[in-house]
Parts: sequence; C-alpha cells; structure tokens
Amino acid sequence: MTTERMRLVSGLVVLVAAGAGFAAGYAVGRGGSGRSDGGGPSSAAAPDPKAAEVSPEKKPKETAPAEKARKKKPPAPQVSVRDLLADLSSPDRNKRLAACAALGRRKDPVAVKPLLDVLHKDKDTDVRYQGAMALSAYGGRVADDLVEALSSENPDVRYKAGNALEKIRPPSAVVKALGAVLTAKSVPARQHAVFLMGSIGTREAVPFLVRALADADEGVVAKAEEGLTAAVKKHRGALEKAAKEAKLPDAARARLEAILARPAKPPAPVEKPGEPVKELHGGDEKPATEPAEGEGEAGP
Repeated sequence: MTTERMRLVSGLVVLVAAGAGFAAGYAVGRGGSGRSDGGGPSSAAAPDPKAAEVSPEKKPKETAPAEKARKKKPPAPQVSVRDLLADLSSPDRNKRLAACAALGRRKDPVAVKPLLDVLHKDKDTDVRYQGAMALSAYGGRVADDLVEALSSENPDVRYKAGNALEKIRPPSAVVKALGAVLTAKSVPARQHAVFLMGSIGTREAVPFLVRALADADEGVVAKAEEGLTAAVKKHRGALEKAAKEAKLPDAARARLEAILARPAKPPAPVEKPGEPVKELHGGDEKPATEPAEGEGEAGP
C-alpha cells in the first residue's frame, strides 16, 4: 500500500508540473500579441528598444540670446590709416576707391595732402572724384586747397574740386575762399568760382557776384548775371545794399540796374476765352477753352 501511494503522489506531481508549464507558455504567447485574456491591452508588453534611442535630429533648441551669440560674426579688423594711405598708390582702382572713401570717413588730417595728390594726379576720373568727395568731408579747413585746384589746367580737376566745394558745410567759408579767386589770372578759375558762388546762392555771395559784373571776361560776367538773377528772388535786400556800396563801371552798373528792375516772379499769362495761349517755356499753341463734352463732330 505504501508503494502504491507513493506512485500515485509521484504521478500527481508530474501532472501538476506539466499543467503549470502549459499555463506559463500560454500566458507568454498571449502577452506577445499585445492583448491579455480579457481582450484589453497587455500591461506586461515588452518595451520597444527603439523608444529608448534619442533621435539625433531632435536636439534641444537654443535660446534666442545663445543662438545670436553663436551666429554673430566677429567684427572685421579695422584697416589702419597707414595702410589706407598705401592703398592710394595701388594699381587696383577698386582699392584706391575704397581707400579714398575710408579716409573721408576717418577725417584724419594726415590724409589731406595724399587726397589732394589723388585729385590732381590720379589717372582715373572716378578715383579723382572719390578723392574730392573725401576732401569735402574735412570741411572748411580744405576750402583753400580746393579753391586752388580751380586754377588747374586739367578741366576735370577743376570740375571735381567744384563738386567738393559745393558739398562743404557751412558754405560761408567756401564763399570767402571763392571770393579771393576773382582777382586770379586764370580765366577758367574765375568762371568756375563765380558759377559756384551763384550755385551756392547764400547772402554772403551777393557782393562778390556784384563785383564780378566788372570782370573783363564775358563768361565771368554772364555767370555773375545768372547768380544775381537768382538772388533777386532770395536776397533782394542784400542785392540792393551791395548795389549802393559797389563802385562799378558804367557798363556793369547798367547790367546791375537791369537785374534789379526784373520782377521777382514772371507774370502769369492772361488767358482769354477763345484765344490761343502759348506755354511759358514755348511749345505749340493750344486753345484757351476746350469744347464741352458732346460738342464737335458726331462720332460714327
């Protein structure tokens, strides 16, 4: 009997162990499909190994100041005045142009004479112009040097110097320097000086323009008349005062009186109905009145 009981117990143990193994295998199979016995999602699902990986594209965004600091380029090293002066003699015209512009911004007194050399000697007209514009940035302290350039035999140098003189502020220093040119021997210099005074058009220029009416050169006189004609509108009081104080020959006095007799503004044309009226600056005649809509020949 004891032996039979032992055999029964051993058989039961084997059966229980087999049933436990079958149940465990079934549970593992069901869990792999993502569902439990109840049909819902399995809480024992295996973790996805890819979920733990960090995507290289999803990096934390930088804050705005940090991003600006990273993108900001360091400032370019500033070229010294010595190097800029050396570039004025470069065979590369672009370097010479850039050097002139930079020296005009620096306004270093050391650069005045080299820039004047550029104005007088450089073979490139654009470089000469840039040199003159750079000099104009120095103001009244270079006015005498630029006025002296008006006596150059090179008409382009005179023209570029005149451009620079018109840019200088305040214009009073320029007008005073130009007034000294009225006694120069160079006729082109006197013509350019009078033209510039009329172009600047300040009150200080009026007495010099009145004096220029007595010049021996007709070109100077013509430019003085143009400047004074404009002064009638803007500075009539100063013109009348200069006319009383000036000692002029009869021919120059007659020109001045004719200028003063001109009205400040041209009279407006009087239009009469039905009469043709010409434009102020010329042009074809046009009827003073247009036919009313519907008048004239009938259309097709």
